[in-house]
Amino acid sequence: MVQIFGSRLTLISQNPHQYALHGAIMTPNGREDVHARTEDAFAATVQYMASLLPSR
Repeated sequence: MVQIFGSRLTLISQNPHQYALHGAIMTPNGREDVHARTEDAFAATVQYMASLLPSR
């Protein structure tokens, strides 16, 4: 996959999707139920998880 997509490839866990389905996000303190729209909760968790990775 890396040979095909290079630096455009991003792998994520299933947690952002599962949390988002229930309006929750992942934070430094763990799961937080914020009753957000699914797409907003998903984006927030993916952004948070990406912030934990070293810069590319």
